[in-house]
Amino acid sequence: MDALLNTGLERHDPESCLSSGIAAPAPGPIARIGSSRWAYALIAALAFLTFANSLGNFFLMDDFWHLNKIAGMDGGEWWKPWSYSAKDNDSYWMAMHKIRGIQESGFFFRPLVTLLFVLTEALGGGAPWVSHLSNILLHVATSMVFLATARAIFGRNLASFGAAMIFAAHPAHCESVQWIAANADLLAGLFIAIAFYGHVRARSDGVTGSWRWVALAAGGLILALCSKEMAIMFPTVAFFYDLMFYRRAQNSEPTRLAGEAWWGTRNSEASLRSTLHAPRFYGVLAVYAVISLVYLGYHARVISGVVELNAGGNYMADWRQPGFFSAIAVNLATYLWHFWTFFPLMPLDTREAWGDAPWLVLPVWGALIAFYIGLGRKFTDKKRYHFFWLWQVLTVLPALPILMSQRVLYIPSIGFCLLVGLMLKEHWMPCFEKRARGWQLFPAAVALCFLTTFAMNTMWSRPSLMIRDQIAQIKRALPSTEPGARIYLIDIWPPSYGIEEGLRRSYGDRSLDIQVLSFSPKILDTADPAWDRPLERLFAAFFPEACGPLVTHHRLDGAGRLHLELSDAVYFHGLVEGLLPVEPRLGNELAEVQNGPFRVILGVNEAGGVNRMDFSFAEDGRKSYFLVFENGRYKRIPE
Repeated sequence: MDALLNTGLERHDPESCLSSGIAAPAPGPIARIGSSRWAYALIAALAFLTFANSLGNFFLMDDFWHLNKIAGMDGGEWWKPWSYSAKDNDSYWMAMHKIRGIQESGFFFRPLVTLLFVLTEALGGGAPWVSHLSNILLHVATSMVFLATARAIFGRNLASFGAAMIFAAHPAHCESVQWIAANADLLAGLFIAIAFYGHVRARSDGVTGSWRWVALAAGGLILALCSKEMAIMFPTVAFFYDLMFYRRAQNSEPTRLAGEAWWGTRNSEASLRSTLHAPRFYGVLAVYAVISLVYLGYHARVISGVVELNAGGNYMADWRQPGFFSAIAVNLATYLWHFWTFFPLMPLDTREAWGDAPWLVLPVWGALIAFYIGLGRKFTDKKRYHFFWLWQVLTVLPALPILMSQRVLYIPSIGFCLLVGLMLKEHWMPCFEKRARGWQLFPAAVALCFLTTFAMNTMWSRPSLMIRDQIAQIKRALPSTEPGARIYLIDIWPPSYGIEEGLRRSYGDRSLDIQVLSFSPKILDTADPAWDRPLERLFAAFFPEACGPLVTHHRLDGAGRLHLELSDAVYFHGLVEGLLPVEPRLGNELAEVQNGPFRVILGVNEAGGVNRMDFSFAEDGRKSYFLVFENGRYKRIPE
């Protein structure tokens, strides 16, 4: 691999010489490691060790949905777009897809994600640690490609090595690596990193494009598009990379600017115009554009299906809704700040958080712009500084209308970590060379990244392990079931969404009909109301309605009727129900709902929320079991 990464690097490395003229650091042991082949092994080890504590985690939420889809597929369906229908939410009677009668809708085209699930299922026999290991290995591979890209841009030095260390250990990657269902972001991130490396090397070998590197970039783009939709921004990223770093020279051959970007030269208008009139130069970009246009044409129906499916929920914002533009502005600012502050504010619906106070968007953006300008004054290589920020903005754009989630930062983090590399090149390496005051700050920053990520990994493991414990509790309360029986779950913990697939696997009976009758509106923490962890206490302070033990009354009589009533909360106001989506304000037309084997009559309290539900169940010969989640434990009723 190293031979491939280093081919022609000494001869074709125009990006390695910055205009700042900084001398290379003294050839000490640390500097030698940063520029040697061992650097790849060290980066791989750091990336692996940072996330190794996820290997003992269980499945979580969307993981179950993917596993359920895979279980019903044959080989011919792996390469087709996935569809989503009411049947995919058969367990959740309150899902508005079912009430509105949406039969089927396109969902996404991610054949490599499907293939990865199929492979991990086949290799691991359904063991979650195999899936977690595959996520970690994807991150390891991306970290190594990132190091190769940083070397192609900054040269073989501590700046490239340090940037790769930050990428390997940054807390922004926690959700992507920890959550099995986020493997789409890891796959897309790996192939976008490969595509960008190929593009950088293509321009380095000859700015009109060395076709072996163009082929690598185009292949990476195709595979990235087969992993996740966010990869569609790569042609735009490549365009701005070329626009900022290249122009037509006087000898009519396109060459890279040795100094400032085109806007930093006196003849900037002529430079830009001559760049835009270099057909051979843009032939490389045309390849990326054709690939993306073919993808968009094939994907148009899928995109419209996703929009239709999420109408009425808080997963995807509609541009026609009030607060849409302020929400995406705050989402973007939050994502950009997260790289520097490490603190995740996800999942958070900013339409709720900021809808009543849109004026707060201005100070948030004011602070970010002031930071951007102030930091930029400390750099001499302005073109790279601006481009690495632009990378972060461009690659996160497709995700801005979607409910904020940390996993979408995986691809944008490549631009951020390259910005860190530039910072190291211009500011840290001179300090390191002279052993000047402050050179120890960067090792401290790497250690802080590692420790923060390790702590967040532990936080991520908690809901996953609680779900595994809940399945064990249900098995203890209900050691065996009749084949094809029905299991009704009452007031399940919201992160347990998808637990029915885990139960089918645990019982070894795919004919079980598992129905979720109600979600607990409380997320934190039914089992531990003390909230002894700092992040949980902070969450409880800002979202008190989502915290604390759930007080519920349930009564099951012998006639097959179940009465549920909440004392201090309302149903259908929880996180998961908002994502499904459900109707948060049920009108009179939905006061009584017939759904398959049962009918439910809804009761509305004074505030207009549903706090009572009366179920009646049809006799159809199938055995029924009822289990309620109460005070952090499942128990069977009647006991």
